[in-house]
Amino acid sequence: MDMDSALTIALRSATSLPVYALKSPSGAIAPFVIYQEISETQMDTNHNGVGTVYQTRVQITHVAKTYSSLKSVVELVRNGILASTSFLYVLPTSISFKRKEDNDIFTAIRDYMISWRNV
Repeated sequence: MDMDSALTIALRSATSLPVYALKSPSGAIAPFVIYQEISETQMDTNHNGVGTVYQTRVQITHVAKTYSSLKSVVELVRNGILASTSFLYVLPTSISFKRKEDNDIFTAIRDYMISWRNV
């Protein structure tokens, strides 16, 4: 399974929210999650004969209407990615919380380093 498919499944399963790649569509209603692959490195071309191992840096943008619901979305995303059996190793990094005054929504951005195998 490729990274986009595995990540989308993990995020939707964990949050039951809409999940978008790169950006949300115009008119998207919070809460939702956006992901973007920042970089990817091939780590092993023949992982014990069962596929190639990659390490991918993924940035997740969490969007909600209130700060408390944003914190819940952040926790659901984190737990969902950590629990996914599609990934070999997951390392969450620091997180940045912001409030967008122009449309009165709250966002949080966190990067994850994810090792996974493409079989």
